[in-house]
Amino acid sequence: MIELDDIQALILRAAGPTVVHQVLTVGQGRGGQAAAVLRALPCSFGVLSEQGNRCSIGFTFRGLQALGLPLGYQRVMHQRSPAFAQGAFARSAALGDTAESAASRWSPCFRPDVAHVLVSWHGESRWIAQQAQCLQDRWAALWGSVHWPPFEGQRLGAPIGEEGEWIHFGMRDGVTEVSCDDAHPRPTAPVLHQHALGALVLGLPNELGLNHYALPRSPRRVRAFFSGSSFGVFRPMRQDVVSFERLMDEWARDLPWPSRSSSFTSDIKAAKQRFLKAKLLGRWPDGSALRADAFSPPKQAANAQHWDLDLKHDPQGLGCPIGSHVRRMQFSPDDSGHVLPRPLQRRSLPYGPPFDPEGAPHQSIDRGLLGHFFCADLEDQFEHLLGQWATRPRLDMDEAEASKDPLIGHLESVEGTIRVPMKDKPELVLKGLMDWTQTIGMLYGWYPSKSALDALLTGDFVPEDEEGPWV
Repeated sequence: MIELDDIQALILRAAGPTVVHQVLTVGQGRGGQAAAVLRALPCSFGVLSEQGNRCSIGFTFRGLQALGLPLGYQRVMHQRSPAFAQGAFARSAALGDTAESAASRWSPCFRPDVAHVLVSWHGESRWIAQQAQCLQDRWAALWGSVHWPPFEGQRLGAPIGEEGEWIHFGMRDGVTEVSCDDAHPRPTAPVLHQHALGALVLGLPNELGLNHYALPRSPRRVRAFFSGSSFGVFRPMRQDVVSFERLMDEWARDLPWPSRSSSFTSDIKAAKQRFLKAKLLGRWPDGSALRADAFSPPKQAANAQHWDLDLKHDPQGLGCPIGSHVRRMQFSPDDSGHVLPRPLQRRSLPYGPPFDPEGAPHQSIDRGLLGHFFCADLEDQFEHLLGQWATRPRLDMDEAEASKDPLIGHLESVEGTIRVPMKDKPELVLKGLMDWTQTIGMLYGWYPSKSALDALLTGDFVPEDEEGPWV
């Protein structure tokens, strides 16, 4: 029986407005000393409110080896989760990380020989700064350890007249969330995709009845070690917001618009850009659903229908285009078939200052998204979403259309295209899609349960004489 209080809190509920991620390297032969430092951290478990401070700890496969995870446990991960055992660096090319986003260009802290532990601090900025500095000082005191600059992110708030939290590119964040329990407080996202707890944590079946970590031949303590844990992906991405907004402006000037005014006023310009962003995203920038005949977001109250994309009744993409980001990343099957639910818990925060369209372009300002995702199966969930749905054409996609996601896909040229069908009007063909998003690095982490974290950091494993053919 897996208790919610044994699961790391970040997997279950969204966190506060600020984050600091610290990538740590365990010095050779210093696993015991590193474990002692990590044992002192206030790792957070269970269902916590969004306002609370929290700490999360994930380990790469190399990190688990550095901390002394026995071979029997390692073999379980090799057999059940080969993507995790191989690591993000080795798997990156199949996910579309090529050219400027290639692993060879990533920040050096993501090299497999040094990316061992990821500690994430969410919550109030002063508490985060104190905790992160304390950990940095203690880690630096370990002989043979390596210190890497932290990754810092913060929510941007909402534009004037809007609600919720927004990210770069001028789009609302946190519209949807995976919900796997009935505990309180409930997730606060407008749209909750209900899934079995086994979609996010190991040791329980998912909706299809699959449980890769049932481990019936393993000792009870081994099964308990993996149960209640989750796999996480940390993926910082730099975003070229200046080029993105510039192309929205160029497209808007040539976009036919149902207005009596022939002048390119600021109001019409903003409405056109909002419409174009909606077609790339698959929702209106404020998160509301796209309808086939709409040129502006709905005005009605934010009820369930306000958010429901109703993709089954939009097979041609007249509302939500076939090639849009949301349509590619959809959780539920539509009439095209060949789609299974692949839930992914998203805990990403932007970094860098908001883009000011009235200010100087500031092309050199570094801004982007600190991607942080959780699932129970890296291959079937995260890698399938990114490596298949984001980087390859859908079965129902026109051959002339760009084959990659218009917002996060790494395009090889600036000739990327997305087709936008229009109800009772000529189809729009938007050309010039480019690499607006560059991967800075990526690591695959294992986020243990409370009991498993204690066992890992104290060396409390099944004795060697009980090891055997567990899988």
